[in-house]
Amino acid sequence: MTRAELEAEFDKQRAEREEQGGQQPPKPPTGQPDPSAALVADLLALAAQSARIIKRLPKTVQLDLAQKANASVALDDLDVFTKRVRQIAAIGTVSVPAQRRPQREKTTA
Repeated sequence: MTRAELEAEFDKQRAEREEQGGQQPPKPPTGQPDPSAALVADLLALAAQSARIIKRLPKTVQLDLAQKANASVALDDLDVFTKRVRQIAAIGTVSVPAQRRPQREKTTA
C-alpha cells in the first residue's frame, strides 16, 4: 500500500468514526468515570496521532542500528498493546469490503 493510500484510508476511517459518533446517543453521566469511555477516547486520540505521523513520514527513512532497535521495540510494544486491547475488550479484526477499499494503482513490470 502506498503512502497516499495509507493517508486516504486513515482520513476515511476518521471521517467514519466522526459520523458514527454523532449517531450514537450520549450516555447519561453516572458520577463515576467510565473506564470503557476513557479507553475509547484514548484509542481515538492515538489513532489521530498515528494519522498525523503517517502524513509526516518521508517515503524512505535510513535508520542507524540504535534507531532501528528503538523503533523495533516501540513497534513491538504497540503490537502487544493493540492485541491486549482487542483481547480485554473482545474486539475482533474488521475486514474492509472490497467496494470500500481504495483503488490500487496498476503497475507494469
